[in-house]
Amino acid sequence: MIAVMINSNTLHGSQLNLTQQEKKDLIAFLNMLTDSTFITDKRYSNPFVNK
Repeated sequence: MIAVMINSNTLHGSQLNLTQQEKKDLIAFLNMLTDSTFITDKRYSNPFVNK
């Protein structure tokens, strides 16, 4: 799980104007990308690898 303290709406000096909901949604999306349960599930493994 990604734990992030978001104290700023800036990225390299550019204002992002993210709402609290958008910040929560972005963190949830990043957590999904790092979900070890999903990425190790054999149902979603490469079908082209010789078993």
